[in-house]
Amino acid sequence: MSEAADQEDAMDKSGITPGEVLPVRELCGELLLNEGCLAEAQEAFEQSLERTPNRKNALAGIKRVTAAR
Repeated sequence: MSEAADQEDAMDKSGITPGEVLPVRELCGELLLNEGCLAEAQEAFEQSLERTPNRKNALAGIKRVTAAR
């Protein structure tokens, strides 16, 4: 899944198309969080926010990681 997220990050987004509906990096963060890998999950959510700033689901993921610690 990490490789898929890296591939998505490497692609440019056209200026006339919307962003990803479900960014792979964000989905990777969800998977890592569910597996209890908190540090890796937080890193994935933060990387997702670099590409898609202020995304609600990624911000909520970081809050869930913080609450789980």
